[in-house]
Amino acid sequence: MLNKKLTLIEIFSHLTEDIKEQLHVEIDPSKMTEEESQFYYFNLHDYDQNNKLDGLEVLLALQHDVPNQASASTTSTTPAPREVDDIMNNYDLNDDGYIEYDEFLYGRKKEMEKYGTHN
Repeated sequence: MLNKKLTLIEIFSHLTEDIKEQLHVEIDPSKMTEEESQFYYFNLHDYDQNNKLDGLEVLLALQHDVPNQASASTTSTTPAPREVDDIMNNYDLNDDGYIEYDEFLYGRKKEMEKYGTHN
């Protein structure tokens, strides 16, 4: 199981490389506003470009981000289905099986308040 403190807030560490590789643009995330970095993170993981994240996209985002967190955790680096379910339950406010961008923003805001961190 992943370290319980691994949240969407903590998995922004790879954003620079992802933006360059996947969007083929030269953007420096350190110069982005919080809103811009959230927008890029969401869109980088919306693989079917339907403006929603489903459970598979959340799982792929977690798997993609795990190598960056592996050294910080002494536990398994494979996301468990329960962790995907937890994220879906916390972010999917209308229970339609998708995390829409406004739900993502609201969930991020709640995490920032809970953990007292940004990016």
